[in-house]
Amino acid sequence: MTKYKIISLIDNNRRVIVLLFFAVYLLIGIKVFTDYGVSWDEKFQRTLGKETYSYIVKGNKELLKNRDRHYGSIFEVTLIATEKILHLQDSRDICFARHLANFLIFYLGVFFFYRLCKYHFGDWKAGLLGALFLVLSPRLFAHSFYNPKDIPFLAMFIISIYTLLRYLDKRTLGRIFFHALACALLIDLRVIGVIVPFFTVIFVFSESIGKILLPPDKKQANVFLSFALYAGLLVLLTILFWPILWQNPLSNFMASLKLMTKFPVAGKILYLGNYIEINHPPWHYTPVWIAVSTPLVYLVLFLIGLAAVIKNMIFSFREFYRRHRDYLIFLLWLFFPMTTAIIYRPTLYNSWRHMFFIYPAVLLFALKGVTALREFIKIRFTGGTKCTFDIAIAALITINLAETAWFMAVAHPYQDIYFNALAGKPQNIKNNFEVDYWGLSYRQGLEYIMQTDKRNIIKICAANYGGKWNYPILLPEDRQRIRFVDKIDEADYFISNYSLREKDYPLKNEYYSLTVNGLKIMSVYRL
Repeated sequence: MTKYKIISLIDNNRRVIVLLFFAVYLLIGIKVFTDYGVSWDEKFQRTLGKETYSYIVKGNKELLKNRDRHYGSIFEVTLIATEKILHLQDSRDICFARHLANFLIFYLGVFFFYRLCKYHFGDWKAGLLGALFLVLSPRLFAHSFYNPKDIPFLAMFIISIYTLLRYLDKRTLGRIFFHALACALLIDLRVIGVIVPFFTVIFVFSESIGKILLPPDKKQANVFLSFALYAGLLVLLTILFWPILWQNPLSNFMASLKLMTKFPVAGKILYLGNYIEINHPPWHYTPVWIAVSTPLVYLVLFLIGLAAVIKNMIFSFREFYRRHRDYLIFLLWLFFPMTTAIIYRPTLYNSWRHMFFIYPAVLLFALKGVTALREFIKIRFTGGTKCTFDIAIAALITINLAETAWFMAVAHPYQDIYFNALAGKPQNIKNNFEVDYWGLSYRQGLEYIMQTDKRNIIKICAANYGGKWNYPILLPEDRQRIRFVDKIDEADYFISNYSLREKDYPLKNEYYSLTVNGLKIMSVYRL
């Protein structure tokens, strides 16, 4: 079978291939969502959801006293409503339901990333490769099950950028409404979502006032009218889906925006071997974290794609805008939040999870890197040589993807421990970066104690709150046997995830430990 017949066969079955990809991914998610521990944010976010639900249904004003009230609650209140509808009572069932819902919203984000890549590159295969890149990103894959803040925001950011591109290309009533809805939901997840409406303003006005892309058969009045409709819908929908804006919407919105730029919380995180304050991270914090925790093949392709885009942009900006406007949006998507973070130094928690939403832009430039390499080969080589280079590039990408997938399978359910070669040797990583900072491994440690110690009452001392916060996901009969104590000399077991501690404890009887990719992330000591 010739090369062209193979390509034709693939194209003719594209719907089957895409459907198979998303079906397999969905089945994997449904298979493994019960395997993950409980993150620290889940408790606080569920409390926010319960208070928001009570505020909406009963008028209870406890929400207005909650320190986290300025976080958007649209996702959390939906989860609480789901709990009510399904009559979920046991904490284990509630944890599993939350993890499944978290995965499903990320799954939706992956689907729209496929649509976004397909729409931009005009090729369904590029869309599918982009979706595969996103799924085979170890840290995001793990977070997609238990991160209730950053994952929904990432998914909705993808959707809002997709609706933005479609809105800019054709301003129909449907596209105006869906872009306004996507932006409103984005803002109601995290207030910094206002940057997408900001992008919208920039490109609508540059195309209309600057007359760069305005079609000659349309009047500018129509452009401004469509934008006014978008802005009006955006304001109304944002207020509708964010209950704290129902009273004094402008003042509460500004208070949320001000608070989220510098959230008043203190603490330390391990970064490059030093403990730094979370409310004043160094300027290079996010770029370094992205560099050490992203598969290297994506980083290499990203640099190639970014270089190709910048080269074309410098050569002729006006022509570049006409033909490649979307890349300017992607550049803003990637660099505007990072630049803002560098200038204002907002509070950033463990690793770069608060900046996950810029990661799809990295992958878009990585896809551009793939097309740039193919174009380079097409121009400079012909015949068998060209075919050899094409196969070599495809093979290298495939090998790297397979290696990443293998790590994700072996490390399951701790894909969030992923570091690439830039982070250094495994034995040194724990001295430089936080590992299991959310204490997800506590679940496995607690379950091991319950399985091997059959006493009716077991006293456990946990090094931090992660131990207690994984308690709700345990089996009901195990929860009845556990008693948490604060003093180690009162406990039967001491358990730690090494958060803010890179060295082993000076305790003798290590009863159980968990190692992922050469990193010890949790230990249980029998006292």
